[in-house]
Amino acid sequence: MISTKRRIQRLDFGLVFSTVLLVLVAVLMFIEIPEKRASDTLPAGLEHMLDGVERRALRSLTTFERDAAVTAWIYLDRNTQGTGLVNSVDGFPSTTLWDQGSFLLGLAAGRRLGLIAPDAFAQRVQRNLNALQTVPLFDKSLPNKVYNTRTLAPVNYANEVVDGGIGWSALDIGRYLSALSV
Repeated sequence: MISTKRRIQRLDFGLVFSTVLLVLVAVLMFIEIPEKRASDTLPAGLEHMLDGVERRALRSLTTFERDAAVTAWIYLDRNTQGTGLVNSVDGFPSTTLWDQGSFLLGLAAGRRLGLIAPDAFAQRVQRNLNALQTVPLFDKSLPNKVYNTRTLAPVNYANEVVDGGIGWSALDIGRYLSALSV
């Protein structure tokens, strides 16, 4: 049985993870500065296609932004299991598809910020996708709400194995699918 104090600690870590991820995404959103495209990016005669079109150019990160991004990256790196799934809570090997969607967004942010090399990024995304291809499905149709990140077994919210799982979440599935489009 998990004590109330331990549950609160896990909730606090989950909130920290969510907050750190939001900071990382916010850093990405706010470091972009619109800039006109150079006309030499298109073959001769097609430059008119760029009229009024902007591209996003990254500005340098502030020390605070860089520290926040590195902190978020350390969390993701430390909590990624060999299966390719990341813990929802620091040190607690349990996750939802919502959390895996957050992980993919964190990977994308880390890649854009130069915190992870292109090859390592591709490997982590592939391991995550491979893991989700092999997890047992609830009712043999949809991903379970919660999985153990080390064993890929369907579990309940206390991370106890549950034969057949506990159900599925359209919100969590949608979050994961949305992250795949980034």
